[in-house]
Amino acid sequence: MKKTLLKTLALFCMMSFPVMAAAQEETKTVVVQYLVVTENSGAETTFELAKQPTITFSDATTMVVKGESELTLVVTDVKNYKFTKEEKTVTSIKQIPTQEVTFKGLKAGETVRVFTLDGRLVGTVKAESDGISNLDLSTLPAGKVYILRTPSTSYKVAVK
Repeated sequence: MKKTLLKTLALFCMMSFPVMAAAQEETKTVVVQYLVVTENSGAETTFELAKQPTITFSDATTMVVKGESELTLVVTDVKNYKFTKEEKTVTSIKQIPTQEVTFKGLKAGETVRVFTLDGRLVGTVKAESDGISNLDLSTLPAGKVYILRTPSTSYKVAVK
């Protein structure tokens, strides 16, 4: 009798709360390393080393390639190059009160992908110019677990 009463009470409590995803805010500090190339003109170009740029030197030129970005300079036009580190605070999931997940700390245009547990891609959103991306979980079927994948981290979220 007590078990039935407890189960009924628990079911009532669960149904009383609004539908929401189960996740917590996660804030972490990461150290990012950069290669900074300074030209004689004063122009600076920064390459994030985690993205593994390719650096090529020849007798007359220096070329740095990262993805679709490419910088080719005549060696005499390079004033300086240095390696720097920067600490960044990244808030991965800000809030989920109305089935909307907010990602902060992304670079503009970076993609957040949504996968099912069997690896099927079911959604994508891109970060705005301010590095924020909002994902509406209410468009996903309830009762399932999804993987939210940013360029640097993955999160499991249960949509209830």
